[in-house]
This record gives sequence, structure tokens and C-alpha cells, in this order.
Amino acid sequence: MNSLSRRLLALLLALLTLAPTALAEEQAVQAYSYTLNFDMDASAYPEADQELLEGIADLLNMLHISGVYADDGVGFEHQLSLQLSDNERTLTDFSVYGVPERWWIESSLLGDETLLINNLALLEFAMKAHAHLGMPLQYPMLLINPFVHTSAFEWILPAWTKTFQGEGSRAIKKDEVIELAQFIADNGENDRTFYYWVSALTREIGIDTDIFDCLYFLGDWADYVIDDSGIQIAVDSATETWLNGEDVLFTRTADESSEAWQLSLPPADYGHVLTASYEKSAQELVFTIDVMLEEPGDTLSLRLTGNGLPEAFPFSGTATLSIDLSGSLMPAPLSLRFKAISDGSYYIVTQTDAATDAPMLTLTGHIRKAPEPDALAYTSATIEDSFNILSINDASLAELLSRIARPMITGAWPLMVQIPASSFASLFDILDEYGVLDIVISSLQS
Repeated sequence: MNSLSRRLLALLLALLTLAPTALAEEQAVQAYSYTLNFDMDASAYPEADQELLEGIADLLNMLHISGVYADDGVGFEHQLSLQLSDNERTLTDFSVYGVPERWWIESSLLGDETLLINNLALLEFAMKAHAHLGMPLQYPMLLINPFVHTSAFEWILPAWTKTFQGEGSRAIKKDEVIELAQFIADNGENDRTFYYWVSALTREIGIDTDIFDCLYFLGDWADYVIDDSGIQIAVDSATETWLNGEDVLFTRTADESSEAWQLSLPPADYGHVLTASYEKSAQELVFTIDVMLEEPGDTLSLRLTGNGLPEAFPFSGTATLSIDLSGSLMPAPLSLRFKAISDGSYYIVTQTDAATDAPMLTLTGHIRKAPEPDALAYTSATIEDSFNILSINDASLAELLSRIARPMITGAWPLMVQIPASSFASLFDILDEYGVLDIVISSLQS
């Protein structure tokens, strides 16, 4: 059994169940209008990517987006328009609406067709695309909707709450912890949202199979590492401490203006260290994960730092976010830097080079309060009247293309005339690299 994988799995389970469950709660409808423009410098990116990104930059830099976003706490409605430069003939409308688990998409490019995105299957679809086409769709999918994260752990939360619920100082028996671990071991791989969530995060670094093997033995691992006295939870004023024998597993201190916690999994025989920490004050947020193994020496380190991060939008002020991921488990170190400035209406968001601080991608525009609609489109949406795009196969793709061919060609022609040749080249290279063109052409011919 791979010890790193076993401990990473335990960390993933612990971190996700520490977070509060995001429950939909109805509220008054809020609506905002916005505009969005891009300024991308392809030469600021790594040299190996510049040729491809040049065409993407040429397209983004002439793209103007405007829209109105409204939500009621349960679902949302997003009406947006795309336009290239100042050419009104390229104006193309989209409507995206739904609830966390389902989104619907309508557009003049689709004619009367409505597409359905079943977010329960979002990562499953991405991993199948990765397996068959080599396309790394899982990474944007992990960012596109928080639901892919919360849904992956919904099956665990009732059992976790039953085991650790209570107020004040208390003791959790070892047998209860083992029972919870065994429940997770027995059911984890059978829950599709959890299975594909783990796969999306770990397959590229080659430890997904090891983690599922470790999941199978999670009950045995808990029996080995949990002290005979169980887990002692001590509460002293604003601080809560979880003890496993003499080892501190978890400590958390929180008040009205700040929160801080530290997590350290039980040490293994080989001296491995795996820790995570979180600190949040009125102005700063710091989150870290560190893995250090004595043998064979694998390491993984994640540090996320935010300053002035807004609690809601629109906001006024300056916010920064830095993300650093490194270690021998990573093919290459990753460092991302972002800065946002807003006066409550106009905003500038910039991605900068981590080494030189030079701007790479800048987003500008405004966001303002808008009149609230009487009702949001998701309340009358039905699955029966939509096409489930994530359940597509060769036959259904051919059928869909036959239905949308006329509005797609009619609506896309003004765009195609305006799009730069470099952008066509980049798009063709991407589609050709992953075999998407062959699939589309085959479907059109069938």
C-alpha cells in the first residue's frame, strides 16, 4: 500500500469534511449588469506555449462581453452577449441558467435547441475525454462549479456528523472512528461523484489507483493509527483541540474576526509528515498543505495566500491572490499571481508573471446593480425539453449537429469572417491534437 497515497486520501477526507456544507437557501433576487474586456500578452507566457497562445490572444483582445447575472440563492440566470471589436454583426447572445446540479444553455447559434449540463456527471465526462482523447478537461471542470466539490462529499457528511457531533469537550471511541473509516472504505469507490473527483485531482500525477487501493484499507489504517482511548476533543473558550493519544491531530481557534486551524495526520512508521493549515483574518488568508516523506523522498507543497479578498461582489479595494504548487510529485512547479482593483463599479483584474510581475492577462470592465427579473428561467426548465450534452455519443452528436447546422452556420458566419487567421490556426491545432475534428467530421458524414 502506498503510504503517501493513503495519507493524501485521509487528508482529502479531513479537509473536505472540515468545510461547512454549501446549502441552497432562497433569498431575494439580486441582479447585476457587467462588461468584460481582455488584454492578453502571449509573449509573457512560457516560450513553448507562445505560438499557440498568440492566436488565442488575438481573439480575446478583440472580444467584448456584456451581460446580466441574477440569482435567488437557489438558482441563477445569466444573459450574456459576445461581440468582436465594434462589429455589431458579430453580436451573439447566450442564456445560461440553472441550479448547482443542472445548467441549461440557449443561444441563437443553437436555434430552438436547449442544451443541458448535468453537473453530477461533469467530472465523469471530463475523465472519459481524458481517457479517450488525452484532453485535460478535468482541470477547467474543477474550477467551473463548486458543486463538483461539495457533491463529491455529500455521502460522507451524515456519517461524519453522526460520529463527531456534539458540543464542548467529548471523547470519540476508537470503534466509532473505525466504523466511520470502514463506511468510507465500503462506499467511497461506489459513489461516482467522489470517484471521479479523486480521479480528476490525482490521475495526472499517477496516484489515483494507489489512493483507491488505500481507500479499500482505510478501516485497517484507522485501527492502526487511532489510539486505544479514541479521539479526545477538548474545547477551551474559542479553541478546539483533537488529540489522538499524545498527538495533536487538529486545533482550531475562531472568533468574530478571525479563524485559524492546523491539521496533522497521525505519524506513520517511516517518519512521514503531512500537515495542513489555514489562517484567516480581516485582511489576509493563508492556506498550506505540506507532504514530506523520508522514503522514497516524494514531496508536495501547496501554498495559497490572499490579501484583501472580497466576501462578495461587487467590492471596493485591492485584492491579491498567489498560488504556489511544487514538489517532486509535480511535473513542474506552478506559480500563479492575480491582482484585482475595484471602486465598487469599475474593476481591473490582472494575472502577472510570478518572477517578473509583468502583466500576462488583464480583465477590465464594470459591474453594477441591475433591475431584478420577476422570475428566473430555471424555475420552468425541464430535462425533457433539453439535450443532455454530457451523455452524447456518435449517434446523438450526429442528430444534434443536423438540428443546429442551419442556425449555427448562419449565426457563426459573421464571427468567422472577423476572427483572425492566427486564431483559426490555434483553434485547429487544439482540436486536431485531441482528435475532436475527426469526431465532428465523422458525425457530419453519418
